[in-house]
Amino acid sequence: MTSSSTAICELCKQELTCPHKSRRGNTCGLPLPMLCNSGHPHIKCCCQHCYSNLRTKAWWYHKQASRLTDEEMQLNRLIASQEVNLRTLINKNQSLTSAIKNSTQENEFLKSALKSLEERIQFLTTWDSVPGYDTSGDVTLYTPDGGCFLAHRSILSGRSMVFKAMLNSGMKESRSMEVQLHDVNKEAVSIFLKFMYKGEVDAKDFEEDVEKKSEMIVRLCQQYQIDFLLSTFQTFIVDNVISFENLDSMITMADMYQLDVVKTAIKDSTRWSIQKLSFPN
Repeated sequence: MTSSSTAICELCKQELTCPHKSRRGNTCGLPLPMLCNSGHPHIKCCCQHCYSNLRTKAWWYHKQASRLTDEEMQLNRLIASQEVNLRTLINKNQSLTSAIKNSTQENEFLKSALKSLEERIQFLTTWDSVPGYDTSGDVTLYTPDGGCFLAHRSILSGRSMVFKAMLNSGMKESRSMEVQLHDVNKEAVSIFLKFMYKGEVDAKDFEEDVEKKSEMIVRLCQQYQIDFLLSTFQTFIVDNVISFENLDSMITMADMYQLDVVKTAIKDSTRWSIQKLSFPN
């Protein structure tokens, strides 16, 4: 075997020689295992002294490469499985977050509904207990258009501090038991008294002259300081009165009487197809 038996590495283009020595003490000059483009070792040595050893090494390299490939595949499968689990956890977390958000919104809605119910119960159970009140109608309300309504002083006094002062402090209304209402009509006063007794507003009462009646009731609420009626009626306006056709008049009324609930609802609502509404200061 001559020392001219050499080979060139296909990767680094360097000459490869066998490290084993011949019997004469010189290197045998035969090439070491080379690597193909796929990374597998190949024997290119004809040295009988080192052939078996090189072949064993080549087999070991190949076995190690196969083992690493299998481990890499297992690792990839594990990573893919973990990614699936992670996506599942993310989806569950998003679902849980959405459920918590919906639950929070429902809780806020229930709190608001409960508060409204408590206010209505308190409003309906308020009864002025001054001795001597008659259980029948003892106060007459008059409107400019000829309306005449019989009401109970105890109910009016219990619902409104203004009525209580008028009917119990020596003013002329307390002597005559008559109250002259101004700038309202009998339809609006009828709705106003119905709420004073029942604590609710009926949408059927607003089938005609909606804007006019709404403004009169708002004026009565503010004049006689009936905050619960004003708050309830603002919600009623938002849900039942406002439309695209009367939007301008509702904006004007909301600004004139400082109806914050109505203002906010109009600004935030998208059903009017209006991007921004500005109210005068």
